[in-house]
Amino acid sequence: MKIQLVAFNDKSKWAKRLEMTTEIFNRSSADLILFSGNTLHNLNDLQLFENAITNKHTQAVVEVSNYHKDKSVKLKKALFYVHDGKVDDMFADQMFATANDIKNNPSLAQEFLSELQEKRRITIDGINFTIVRCGEINIIACKQSEENRPYFWFEDNSELSSTFNGILSKTDVFLNPVHTPMGNVKKLQQKKMYLSRSGRYCFSTNNFGPHDNNNGKTIMTSINSTNIHYAYHNGMEIHPIEEYCDKNDLYKISTYEISSLK
Repeated sequence: MKIQLVAFNDKSKWAKRLEMTTEIFNRSSADLILFSGNTLHNLNDLQLFENAITNKHTQAVVEVSNYHKDKSVKLKKALFYVHDGKVDDMFADQMFATANDIKNNPSLAQEFLSELQEKRRITIDGINFTIVRCGEINIIACKQSEENRPYFWFEDNSELSSTFNGILSKTDVFLNPVHTPMGNVKKLQQKKMYLSRSGRYCFSTNNFGPHDNNNGKTIMTSINSTNIHYAYHNGMEIHPIEEYCDKNDLYKISTYEISSLK
């Protein structure tokens, strides 16, 4: 199975992003594309994308930045699963963004784990995927005193730990679409490596270019940065079989091949 990670330049306009998403998807020969967060602007752009689909083989995970469907559905940034030439609403919103949001909140952790089980799973050719969005990766913590050893935040909670371990056992590949590059890169790598243990894979992609960090400072991430695409298998980094950077620095595509599963 071939998996492509796509990252966009954060400064690209929404109309251009729709054009690029459509072009990249339709010309792809991959089995699955994971697009970075904020893939498309709104449901209107999503409909335009769906109407333009000609590639019935490739599947994809995309995010709509502004989801306004009706008052009964309270979502901000929504996930969609593209398959067989159509787009399915996963009715899934990002549940938290930082470690501080989750570390002392077991009730939120339980809601999140239920969301992973009920709304964030897709299966392609018998391979089970689970989608962890952006800062939700912080469900994994790192113990700095032990060389940043990664662990599940609620490992001492038997019920939550059992649920989490059950999700791990039923997942072959974790997908982590991200909006902008995250800090504490070494800890971030440990967390993604942790999810890829025991024969699993973990793939992550985020946008690049100029963006504001949590302190309001503008940070520049170049298209050649190593902090854009991440791929791990069995706790080890893996490298793409093909990589393409747009000559105008508008998008980057990395292609990986899954050759074995646990």
